[in-house]
Amino acid sequence: MPNDIGSVFFDDGVTSGISDIIRTAKDHIILVSPYNKFWIHLRDDLTLASKRGVKIIFIYRSDETPEELGWFANLNATIYAVERLHAKIFLNESSILMTSMNLVESSSKNSKEIAIRIDDKNIQHEIRQYVLGRLIPLGVEHKEKPAELKKTSSTRPARSPRKKTLQTPPPVRPGGILGKILGVLDLGTDGYCVRCSTRIPFDTDCPLCDDCYAIWSQYGDPEYEENICHHCGKGISTSYARPLCFSCYKTSSR
Repeated sequence: MPNDIGSVFFDDGVTSGISDIIRTAKDHIILVSPYNKFWIHLRDDLTLASKRGVKIIFIYRSDETPEELGWFANLNATIYAVERLHAKIFLNESSILMTSMNLVESSSKNSKEIAIRIDDKNIQHEIRQYVLGRLIPLGVEHKEKPAELKKTSSTRPARSPRKKTLQTPPPVRPGGILGKILGVLDLGTDGYCVRCSTRIPFDTDCPLCDDCYAIWSQYGDPEYEENICHHCGKGISTSYARPLCFSCYKTSSR
C-alpha cells in the first residue's frame, strides 16, 4: 500500500487504532458498527470524549438491539439504526479507520482482524460522504432520552437543533420525498441542494434541503465541502458558506 494512503493494523492493534480515533477526537466521533458489545476501556474512552464536549454518533444494524443504547443516550449521543448494515467505519474530524472488526469485546481480544487507517484526504472525503450522505439518511434515529431527563420531559419542551446552529432558522422549503417530486416537476423551485441536488427555493443563506440540513447541522461547519452549485446545479466543489460556482457568483454579483 502506498505510504501516502495510510497504515495497516492487525488483531489487537485494531483495538488500539479504534481507541486512538476516540482519544484524539476534538469535535466529533462516528462509530459505524453492526454488532456491538462494548468493553470497559471503550466505554471509558467514549465517556471521556463526551466530557470533552465531543459529539458522538453511533450507527448500528437495525435487526440488532445493543445493550449500549440506554448508556449511549446518557452520553447525549445521536443513534441511528440502518438496515442490512455490514460496514465497520470509525472516524473523527481528522482520521478514518476502516476495519473488519465489530465493537464486540470478544473480537477485540480473540478474533483475527485487520484495519486500514485512511490518511489520503480525497479518499477520506468519499468515505465521509458515504457515511453522512447515505448511511445516516437511510437510518432511523433512536429517540430514547437520557435517564435523568425522563422525569421532566413532559414539562421541558424539545429544542430545535436548527436554532442551536443558526441565529435565525432558514425558511420552510420542501424536503425529502416532496422535494424530490417537485424537483422532477420543476414546480416552485429555482435552486439546488448543494449536497444531494434536490430542487429547493434559491436561498444562499441556506442552500440545503431539509434532509441534508439535518445532517449538516450536527456539525455546522460552513466550509465543509459540498458537490453542487446552488444556482445552476452543476457538479462542482461548493460549501454552505460559498454555495455558488464561479460563473453563477459573477452573475449574481452584477
